[in-house]
Amino acid sequence: MDLLRSTDMIYIVCNAHIATGGPELLHQLCHKLNRSGYIAKMFYCSNDAAHLADPVNPQYVKYGNPYTLDMRELQDGIVVIPEGVIFLVNQIKCKKAVIWWLSVDNYFINTGGCKEGKDLDKYGLREKNLLHLVQSQYARDFLINKMKLKESSIQYLSDYLGSTFFEKRIDCGRQDYILFNARKGLEFTKRLMEKAPELKWIALHNMTYEQVGALMSKAKIYVDFGHHPGKDRMPREAAVNGCCIITNKTGSAAFYEDVPIPEEYKFANQEEQVDEIINLIKSILSDYASHLKNFGRYRMMIRGEEKKFEEDMDRVFKTITDRQEGMSV
Repeated sequence: MDLLRSTDMIYIVCNAHIATGGPELLHQLCHKLNRSGYIAKMFYCSNDAAHLADPVNPQYVKYGNPYTLDMRELQDGIVVIPEGVIFLVNQIKCKKAVIWWLSVDNYFINTGGCKEGKDLDKYGLREKNLLHLVQSQYARDFLINKMKLKESSIQYLSDYLGSTFFEKRIDCGRQDYILFNARKGLEFTKRLMEKAPELKWIALHNMTYEQVGALMSKAKIYVDFGHHPGKDRMPREAAVNGCCIITNKTGSAAFYEDVPIPEEYKFANQEEQVDEIINLIKSILSDYASHLKNFGRYRMMIRGEEKKFEEDMDRVFKTITDRQEGMSV
């Protein structure tokens, strides 16, 4: 039986019924907190009455998280607010608010935020002396160098992959497949496809987790020329299932801490490097085993992320809750 670490209730803010990487991480945090002896609930918000009537997406029922729809309940708790709904910091009354930067680029899209940090003044975030958690080194660099926040106000809390993607074998028979995310970086990926139409390009789109995992366990390459708003999951899912990874140097992909793959697989000026990228792709297809060895460190990091997440989570919440460690629950 877990020990009660705090009497403070922790609320995790999340858009109702939405299923993407960010909401999954929010549900994982709530689940891990409860498993580790804290007391946590989801707080679902939405402008869609239908979503609020059934707020838990079927993909997240497995976490078994308790939840509330009543904002008044948050008043005496600690509230974790993802950056996409950062405006709620001025609407939610609570004991302590924590901003969790799950992405950077999506923050601008969702809030109309200013890249130079003026919106922090608009929301009064500087004066509130908030704790900021970051999911990526990219977000940490953004908060320090663009938003001009103090390093002392920032702590690292990243994420981890679910067990589904660790069930495949990386040494199974491989096909000359090149996978790509059809929702990110598609315009440039199309240029590559036009340059080498003879290659087998497969879009990961409208598929279940199981279908994506099955393809990743057969393919040799995953390319991602999207904007990498945070430490994206799909490159990690592909890597841990034995794909070699090729990216640009946009967003989190520019930071080795977030995407620790050799520089030869990252392209800063991909528009000018189409031929070079195609040559690398063909090299991987013809000598997959040699290239795969270069991603060993990346796969090792991915496999250790869940343990690190638990350690970082405990470190963060020990400092911001009323600790009651030693009381059984």
